[in-house]
Amino acid sequence: MIRFFDIILSFFGIIIVSPILIIASIILFITGHKIFFTQIRVGQGNKHFKVIKFTTMSENAERIDFNNISFENDTRYFSFGKILNKTKINELPQLFNIILGDMSFIGPRPLVPETFYNYYTKEAQDTIIKIKPGLSGISSVVFRDEDIIRSKTTLSNEDFARQYLFPYKGEIEKWQVINHTLKNYFLLIILTIIAILFPKNQFHKKLFKNLPAPPKTIQSLL
Repeated sequence: MIRFFDIILSFFGIIIVSPILIIASIILFITGHKIFFTQIRVGQGNKHFKVIKFTTMSENAERIDFNNISFENDTRYFSFGKILNKTKINELPQLFNIILGDMSFIGPRPLVPETFYNYYTKEAQDTIIKIKPGLSGISSVVFRDEDIIRSKTTLSNEDFARQYLFPYKGEIEKWQVINHTLKNYFLLIILTIIAILFPKNQFHKKLFKNLPAPPKTIQSLL
């Protein structure tokens, strides 16, 4: 049933946001940047696929420095790329990944196999590959300003990600898989829209009271 809604919603989604897709593509083209950026990610059943995004970083800089970790005021973003990243417009081409069946609207975020995926525990890895990765999900809602969260810690980006961020993200994504119902599918779509319009909202805490509690290190930054 979820696949049915994925196809319907992504089809209409592409139609609705097509003006944004076209305008973003034209601006990227006339400013001399590649329009699309693709990267291998881990999908359902540990099957790898190419995720599609709008380019936001300078050529040869998308994911080669800082161990694939981006952060607030990252100098690799070009001017228009910063806007695309901040507004999440860079994620919209993933609607085509949904049409192709690589992704769903809601699910664990697809991760780079050599880095972020390996930051998860083996239990978390084995759990998240049970369903399709999502354009959004509970992790995207909770960590909607992840770059800003990373900027608040005195640890290096990699150390913070390994020691604190991804262990908790793994618990969040496990919750996502265990609670992957049609009801939560639509609730998380609504929460994603609210999170984009009102980044500081905490509605997810009221709707999902059984979410794993963040460790103190993470809680102080959220």
